[in-house]
Amino acid sequence: MDLQPARQTMPNKISKTTQPKTKETTQADQKKSSKSKWKKCKKKLDAQKIDDQKVVATVNKDKITGSEYNSALSTIQGQLQQSGQDPTSKEGEKAVKKQTIDALVGQELILQDAEKKGFKASDKRGR
Repeated sequence: MDLQPARQTMPNKISKTTQPKTKETTQADQKKSSKSKWKKCKKKLDAQKIDDQKVVATVNKDKITGSEYNSALSTIQGQLQQSGQDPTSKEGEKAVKKQTIDALVGQELILQDAEKKGFKASDKRGR
């Protein structure tokens, strides 16, 4: 008589959670994560924009519109990102707003001074 224990058979399935990640699945996960982070960041950056028709500042009777503000805003947001700063943080958002307004007012003052001195500046505003 043979006294060996009976063999139990186990299912030969490996769940997805226990499968080792391959280079391809890791890269796909990273790509998804990166895309998701970019969408969130873009949403925060776009939230800082204002209505194009809104007047954001008046410099000696010349108005600076939301459209001009939004254009300058995008440039400054990009500069902050390139320098390793986060323009979507509370501090970054304040800095972006201040730098954008300061830049636009400064440009307008330079244009007005140039016109006062007899120079004619041609820009998108049709001056």
